Amino acid sequence: MLSVELPEDLDARLSCLARKTGRTKSWYIRRLLEEHLEDMEDAFLSDAAIARLHEGKTRTCTMEEVMDELGVTQEDLDNVRLRD
Repeated sequence: MLSVELPEDLDARLSCLARKTGRTKSWYIRRLLEEHLEDMEDAFLSDAAIARLHEGKTRTCTMEEVMDELGVTQEDLDNVRLRD
């Protein structure tokens, strides 16, 4: 169970929406989380990843390095693109 304290204006808007549509406030909160949590994770967690990169705690790889490690050739990529 989760308890969220909302500012009065947001709570009023959410209550009004719930009342007018016959859904619960919890239903709308769940839907918002389902639809937007991934975007928020991407946005906020990317800041930490960029900071680690700037601090030298992680590194980037070129596409060629990744392809070599995976054993993928340019021809493999071209063949995939042709099939799509």
